[in-house]
Amino acid sequence: MAPLASLVEIYSSMTDDVLKVRARVSGAEHGEMQARTDGYMTAWMLYHLQGDQEAGKVFLGEDAEILSNPNWQDIEKNN
Repeated sequence: MAPLASLVEIYSSMTDDVLKVRARVSGAEHGEMQARTDGYMTAWMLYHLQGDQEAGKVFLGEDAEILSNPNWQDIEKNN
């Protein structure tokens, strides 16, 4: 798992002309990461690879699901 400072640096280095989201799972141990992140990783791929607008709602807009999910912290997004 990467420290928050490195995630902030990577996020900041990306241009704003692409959808970008930075978030960390709250209280997860390394071995739990795959199971705890699978839903959002799947939604990301569905949105970007298949144009699934329903999956995109997880990340898009002021009411994006990820913003109110207590299982995630240190969230920043540009859309």
